[in-house]
Amino acid sequence: MYCPRCGQQQASNSVRFCSRCGLRMDLVPELIYNDGLLATSEAPRQGKVSSEKKRGMRQGAKLMFISGVIAPIALGFSILADSPGPLLLPFTLFLAGLSWLLYYLLFGEEISPIADQAQSQRYIAPQQRASLPPTQDTPVTTSPRRVNTADMANPPTVTDHTTKLFDE
Repeated sequence: MYCPRCGQQQASNSVRFCSRCGLRMDLVPELIYNDGLLATSEAPRQGKVSSEKKRGMRQGAKLMFISGVIAPIALGFSILADSPGPLLLPFTLFLAGLSWLLYYLLFGEEISPIADQAQSQRYIAPQQRASLPPTQDTPVTTSPRRVNTADMANPPTVTDHTTKLFDE
């Protein structure tokens, strides 16, 4: 296997990172399978994607629930104080929760941020996708002067020196 970023040949197909550039090699099969898309790993696989609209409606319902929990306590205080003043807090919370819920019901966005992010998954840059690095070798240049090998003398052998000594 070769690294798609730098072209380095990997020792085996089970390496996790490229030894030259550090690219995560365990993602390469997923990139090839998804035509260069990186899939998000958290929420879309679990199926727990909630949209902005659902979250807003849930927050409004929580405010209404809290006002329902506080209402009996405020009713007890209003009976003790013989005044409707303590009931103002749960009533205000209930109206705030109701308006919050209705606002998100009518104007909330259906697109979840995670699903939107999954739709706009990033691609590998084109220069990194299918190209190998540029060649790093230098071509051999021919020298303008050619050596005439016929003019070269044969190198002396080991026995030439000894043979000359016998001649003397």
